[in-house]
Amino acid sequence: MQLSGTTPLDQAVLDYKSAKDKLAQAEAVLALAKDNLVYQLELANAKSHVYDGYQATVVKTSSYAWNETGLKKALGARVFNKLTTAKLDKKKLEAALVSGEIDPRVAAAHAVEKEGAAFIRFTEKKS
Repeated sequence: MQLSGTTPLDQAVLDYKSAKDKLAQAEAVLALAKDNLVYQLELANAKSHVYDGYQATVVKTSSYAWNETGLKKALGARVFNKLTTAKLDKKKLEAALVSGEIDPRVAAAHAVEKEGAAFIRFTEKKS
């Protein structure tokens, strides 16, 4: 429903703000419900539970963070270099372009611009 005296653009801003507020509220409620469900599953010493046709399962992920400097010292540079890949250093490339070491036309022929998805940066202005 559009408020009187507002343009469609004004109304779109108000609708976005309202939806954003509702989403934040729903996410907070969901986070509390998730925390409670995880707590109840842990209390019951269960990994999953089925009720009324719904199954809730606790999923915990883990990953390793490697100390690459220490691993390189332990394995030796030769072995470590077999496990790594060379990657373009964009800062070094930009410096070489600025210094004239690399022809910008050659580099440009090998560059593709990737456009990101549009998003809304929404800020509340105090009046």
